Amino acid sequence: MQEFKSTTILLIDDDEDDQQLFKEAITHVNTQIDCQVAQHWDEALKKLKTSSPSIIFLDLNLPRLNGKECLMKIKSFAEWRDIPVVIYSTSSLEHEIEETRKLGAVHFLTKQNSFNEICTSLREVLLLFPKAS
Repeated sequence: MQEFKSTTILLIDDDEDDQQLFKEAITHVNTQIDCQVAQHWDEALKKLKTSSPSIIFLDLNLPRLNGKECLMKIKSFAEWRDIPVVIYSTSSLEHEIEETRKLGAVHFLTKQNSFNEICTSLREVLLLFPKAS
């Protein structure tokens, strides 16, 4: 199993079960990754101001501002514009994928049903973005 360097990622997702599963999968992929979690845009903004994640995983269905609105906000700040944003959603609709790419997402990852599938998907995504892994 390939070992990644230490890095910080930010997961923006309001579902606590999804957060826990994601964090467990990230730890399984690499114990050196610090996974920070925000449940909505205001919390994400605070975390972005105090840390510098190498990659952001962003759910589309969020309270207050939805994922697309959060993505637009992230890309509107010069200091965060170059952070890769991966949409992490239950959706797999082609128009959602295309729209989020146009808004600046670098990848679209549909949430998997099994722990092993999640780990495999996360490992593949992290390998796509060397600065994040």
